[in-house]
Amino acid sequence: MISRKIQDNLQDDDQLRKHITEAKNELEDLWALQINESTDISNKAQLISFLQIIRGGKIISQFYFCCELKERITGDVFNLVNQNVILRGMQWQTCISVCTDSVPSMQG
Repeated sequence: MISRKIQDNLQDDDQLRKHITEAKNELEDLWALQINESTDISNKAQLISFLQIIRGGKIISQFYFCCELKERITGDVFNLVNQNVILRGMQWQTCISVCTDSVPSMQG
């Protein structure tokens, strides 16, 4: 069920690009991330992220990315998130919140 949901959301990548492009064009747009570490069926750690963009008083929620956490040392979670922020051309200055679960690797 989760893999199907991820697959469906991956098909919405064009929609995500559209929302991010629109957000970059409007200075008042702010965004927030929700990130969660989970383990897949092959016992590999996965980092899953959802993006919320605030535009015109409305919140747009979108699947952002899912990546394997190859190592679990301090900075790995931030580095993966930062790579995706840079890849999508977003700016940390407009990020208003990052929400995580409370597992130790997320607190590093």
